[in-house]
Parts: sequence; structure tokens; C-alpha cells
Amino acid sequence: MFLRWATILFLSACAQAPQPAAPEWARFTHPEPVVIQGYDGDAMEPFLARDGSTLFFNNSNAPDAQTDLHWAERVNDTTFVYRGRIDGANSPALDGVASLSAAGRLCFISTRSYEATLSTVYCSRGARRRGCAISATRSLRAHPRPPDV
Repeated sequence: MFLRWATILFLSACAQAPQPAAPEWARFTHPEPVVIQGYDGDAMEPFLARDGSTLFFNNSNAPDAQTDLHWAERVNDTTFVYRGRIDGANSPALDGVASLSAAGRLCFISTRSYEATLSTVYCSRGARRRGCAISATRSLRAHPRPPDV
């Protein structure tokens, strides 16, 4: 009998309190597919610019794929027109997961210099969409590799 009551008390203590309802912006209902006209590849890790006018994404990041950054312009809520790869941002290595800083700088992940610098986060030096002058983000540069042990 004691074991039964102890189990009930333990289970009731572990029960979670009811969670408050999520705010309206956090509720995800009625998903709709997005079309990128003029593009027929994989569109992964999408990022929508704050004003909603530009969709940034990368193609497949499968091990045998050349993963590059791409962009498209908004037509309506579910349709974009493909404008191409982002000149200056792409390298022979993996380049993906685009984002924009508050100042409008394109930032993304790249393995272009990982072996030499351990850097993976890169940002453009200006807020340009079609072409980018790219540099590793100074505050996120890794320390030199420790010697092999």
C-alpha cells in the first residue's frame, strides 16, 4: 500500500503544470508550399529578409553536392522568382545557412577556410544583394588549433 501511494505522489510531482497558450505569432497552422519560379533544385535553410522582399537559401548540402547560396525576389506570400547564386559569397566549399544582420549584412556558414583557421561564420562587408565582399567574422574566429597530442 505504501509503495502505491509513494508511486502516485512521485508521478503527480513529476506532472507538468499546464503551459500558457502560445502567442498568435508562435502558432503554426495551415502550412502552404512556397514556389521559387525558375528554380528546380533543393531549397534548404531558407531565410526571409525582414521586409519580406528577398528569400535567401542554399541548395542541397548532401556530401556530394556543391552547396551554394542563392536568392529570390518575392512575388506574393508563397511565390518568389529565382535570381541566382549570390556572387562573391560562394566558394568551392560548403556555403549555406544565410542570414542578415540588423545592418543588412549577409552572414552565412562556410567551410572555405576551416582547415587553416577554424572559421565558419562569414559576413559581407556591405549590404549588397547581388555581389558580396566577404570576410570571416572577427569576433567568431576560432583560436589556432592546439598541437596534435
